[in-house]
Amino acid sequence: MPLMVGIVLQWYLQFALPFIIFSFTSFFIAFLLFRFLPLAVHFKVQSLQGVSVNLLLLSFGLFITWQKDIRNHADWFGNYYQDKDQLVVKIDEPLIAKEKSYKTNASVETLIDNDSSSNYKGDLILYFSKDPLSQQVQYGDEILIHKAVQPIRNMDSEGFDYQQYEAFRQTFHSVFLKNTDWVLLTGKDIGWLDGFIYKTRQHILSILHSNIPNEEDQQAIAAALLIGYNNDVDKELKQAYANTGVVYLIAVSGMSLGLLYILFAGLFSKIPFIRRSKWMELIFVVCCLWIFALITGASAAVLRSAVMFTCIAVGKVFNRKASIYNSIAASAFILLCYDPYFLWNASFQISYLAVISIVVFQKPVYDLFYIKNRWLDKLWKMISVTLAVQILTLPICIYYFQQFPVLFLITNIVAIPIATLILLSELLLLSFSWISFVGYWVGKLTAYLVGFMDHFILWINGLPFAVINNIAISLFTTGILYGIIISFSSWRIHKRKAMFLISLSLILLLTALSFKRHYMVLQTIIQKSGYQTGRS
Repeated sequence: MPLMVGIVLQWYLQFALPFIIFSFTSFFIAFLLFRFLPLAVHFKVQSLQGVSVNLLLLSFGLFITWQKDIRNHADWFGNYYQDKDQLVVKIDEPLIAKEKSYKTNASVETLIDNDSSSNYKGDLILYFSKDPLSQQVQYGDEILIHKAVQPIRNMDSEGFDYQQYEAFRQTFHSVFLKNTDWVLLTGKDIGWLDGFIYKTRQHILSILHSNIPNEEDQQAIAAALLIGYNNDVDKELKQAYANTGVVYLIAVSGMSLGLLYILFAGLFSKIPFIRRSKWMELIFVVCCLWIFALITGASAAVLRSAVMFTCIAVGKVFNRKASIYNSIAASAFILLCYDPYFLWNASFQISYLAVISIVVFQKPVYDLFYIKNRWLDKLWKMISVTLAVQILTLPICIYYFQQFPVLFLITNIVAIPIATLILLSELLLLSFSWISFVGYWVGKLTAYLVGFMDHFILWINGLPFAVINNIAISLFTTGILYGIIISFSSWRIHKRKAMFLISLSLILLLTALSFKRHYMVLQTIIQKSGYQTGRS
């Protein structure tokens, strides 16, 4: 928590580096001084030591946020760029086809000012016009841009804050390029790790495309489910997944990595020369997890799972079972140290809230009903997990996406087992695709499973009231919803009567705000109607 507070303060207040260093040094010295106090005095001022530790972590949050902000770096091209300058940039990803252009990300390598050139850093968003020359651009190519790049701005002040979204990704400029605005250079710059990831990703896609019949987006959904490559998924089908509450299936969530962790751990524990050494088993499992995480694009949800399962795997080697809360906090701390701007990433927020929600609420929800039948009990356990996830993720999902999938429970009960079977069949396909008849039949099975899941989701999406759209709530209202959930849950689980009164007060406040908003909307409609009547 203090690290996150420091990150937020630095982003919005932009403290200078000398102040950050002074704060960090002061709190670090204070922390050390507590270690030299007599035991009796140390016990009396123990709370002050806790304050100093929290302030030290807060200062550390200030520092890593300042350091991650590329605008504070002396070699950021934005500090020197003029409209007349030219840029040499490297293409960082394959081009993505949009409606009227091709989009990609690029990193600046050289800034050319008249006859002089200097090496700088920074990221750009490139939009290429749709022409034959643009289609020749590939991942790793270097191009010379002789058109002025522009700061990223919001096109619609009342809509999505695209400028801030890209700022959290440390991208502040973009440019639209016609075929006369750039030149393809002969150089190609691909690091060994990036090259390995790119080639592996392309190899996986080629195996899927070669063995899975291309009927109604089966190839696209299979690629999205396995490695998160959803560029080829039809927009309407992708929206159907979102409307039914299972869009995470085609975005590679922590569920995929968790399943792979179980598979890898079980596989390597049965290989004779690996299972003899716990350390060797750990290395193989962790390496496979991280290779998969990198190939899928290393989203916040996947990184969270990769870090958490790595901590669990290391703990097993030392025969230590840490608290799940400590594992969650440790993985979040590591990821925020790597990139403090993950804190504003919707995937990061939803991913952690989902895990915490399962840990806190799954058992209380499951204990609501006692079912004797073994198979019905297993079904209820799966339903309880799905319901538990929604408790803490529902407010933030409504805030970000302005919709609520009413039939999410039915969709998840059917889609999750099918998605698990699809993932297993795809792993089997990757392992034995070199055997032609195995690749053929496993590909057919994968296509059938994907087709069944697509048809089911489209059917659910077509039902009346499958989704409630246009739910506009503010950040303040979202905070009230979380206050209601936390206080009511505390009363229900821990029997705290004061929490029940707090939850009722917050519900009344939310109701009053809702009445006020509807009243203001009604007044606006009446005023517009009166104005139009007067004009007529």
